Amino acid sequence: MRYFPIQLDIRGRKVLVVGGGAVAMRKARALARSGARVVAVSPEFAAGFRGLAGVVLRRRRYRRADVRDAVLAISATNDPKVNERVWLDAAAANVPVNVVDDPARCTFIVPAVARRGRLIVAISTGGSSPALAAELRRRIENDLLPLFSRHAALLATFRRRLRALAALPAKERMAISRRMAGPAVRRALAEGGPAAGRRMLEAMLAEARRKIAPAQTPSRRTRT
Repeated sequence: MRYFPIQLDIRGRKVLVVGGGAVAMRKARALARSGARVVAVSPEFAAGFRGLAGVVLRRRRYRRADVRDAVLAISATNDPKVNERVWLDAAAANVPVNVVDDPARCTFIVPAVARRGRLIVAISTGGSSPALAAELRRRIENDLLPLFSRHAALLATFRRRLRALAALPAKERMAISRRMAGPAVRRALAEGGPAAGRRMLEAMLAEARRKIAPAQTPSRRTRT
């Protein structure tokens, strides 16, 4: 496997986007939604760039200094010479770089992402077919995420409560955690809504508490 899948916390950190067209705009918007401090560089920008929160526009040609202090760089221009410069400059500065539609000039690739609430699903074909990854993303978004995202929202609370039962053996805690994430809870959610799912998780949590051995009470002294 050529690529190592990873999720980065880029909140408040500089990410460089070179390009001002539709593709660059999509990249900039997605990065800004993840909390990055996006710097977009291009002599011209598509109208949709205006008003993008978290995106600083620099209306000029790309400069080598633009990659300085960036944690990621993305080049999405239609000029091969500019893309080549970004690739070389980023590589020299040890900045991970992605040149759109040019896998040979990428130290990372951007997967197709399906997102709903707390749930994020990333799909990649290793660069062989972004269109297929996008099709799979649409299927997941339409068929799976609505229900799974509701399940994930409930688990965020109940998993913390389960982990708080420190006296429960790790093996038992793991078994109950798997049941909480299992299909029975999603069936309850689908048929009875959030209240039904919550009742089932509460029952599992009560079962976890019962598995904790009660504290032994001192034996009574024998009267003489």
